[in-house]
Amino acid sequence: MKYDGMKLPCGGVAYLDADSSIYAYRCEVCMSVVGSIGMPRSCKREMDKWDLMKKLGGQGWDYFEEVE
Repeated sequence: MKYDGMKLPCGGVAYLDADSSIYAYRCEVCMSVVGSIGMPRSCKREMDKWDLMKKLGGQGWDYFEEVE
């Protein structure tokens, strides 16, 4: 299954970065690779918040929900 975009909790959308990697998603807003050390702290905090909610029994974040 191929995904065109990945919806991020911070409001950005990341697309598969075929130029530098075959598996990395790069955010179109901050241009960082999702999950990398170069990702802004505010974005990482949002991802961690949703991850914690899922661990506590909540729904969690759907990264591959329909991207506009």
